[in-house]
Amino acid sequence: GQSLDRSFFCVDQRFLNSVQLEGGVTSVTLRGDRQQFYVGTEAAQIYNLGYTDFKPELIATNHNTWNDGKIRVFTPESGKLSLIIHNAHSMGVTAIAATNDCKRFVRRRTVRVWEIFQNTYRLIEIMKEHKATVNCIKIKSNDKECVTASSDGACIIWDLVRFVRNQMVLSNTLFSAVCYHPEEFQIITSGTDRKIGYWEVYDGSAIRELEGSLFGAINGMSISEDGKYFVTGGDDKLLKLWHYSDGEVTHVGIGHSGSITNVRICHNSRYIVSTSADGAILRWRYPQTS
Repeated sequence: GQSLDRSFFCVDQRFLNSVQLEGGVTSVTLRGDRQQFYVGTEAAQIYNLGYTDFKPELIATNHNTWNDGKIRVFTPESGKLSLIIHNAHSMGVTAIAATNDCKRFVRRRTVRVWEIFQNTYRLIEIMKEHKATVNCIKIKSNDKECVTASSDGACIIWDLVRFVRNQMVLSNTLFSAVCYHPEEFQIITSGTDRKIGYWEVYDGSAIRELEGSLFGAINGMSISEDGKYFVTGGDDKLLKLWHYSDGEVTHVGIGHSGSITNVRICHNSRYIVSTSADGAILRWRYPQTS
């Protein structure tokens, strides 16, 4: 990938690096507190990138694409395939999230909870309430609760001990992203209606609503570790940093030529990583904030 150094933030911030991959980038996940992250693409490939050199390393590929109903587990060091769950669903898996103890994960439309062992697995529970695709899953830090965002216009907060619904929030949108605030008393959501919603976890009540974009869906969100800021990206190709309490945009990044599909604020808030439908991965310097 070609290294770029282009001013684009509304204050003195720099576009640091860009790489181009085969196929649109569909997912990005950080690797603990290490200086690496992983991305997955529409071409059924997984890449490992470092924050410093920002060079993509292909660690896994699947010739059958991701829509074969299987779940694949890879080792973090080598990217070696370690486990396949066959017939995990009759349709493709659209969202997946692992618990913090790395023993279970949650996935998809009929929300399924799996327990992973060294060489085997078992299905713990199936929770059926969503009427359409689940696009995002986030798990609470204590692994006892998760929230799912769906194209059916619902975000459901689930109890992962009793495997029942705790709360549901409804809106006239196709939800695409959801995040817990680090204190975990609120969630924020985004979707096709261009709105950013703040919701109480306890009772699912709406707190506030922001106009997130002039046009197009907001596809990705990420909150800083201190909970003071969050970042969004979507079909308008703009990366936006927001002040959580004020609900105001503090910085705007211009650099993507395709719809932004995912965004992540890296650990210690040093960088922001964003991915887009045209296969681009951009690294941004996290702005100096007061």
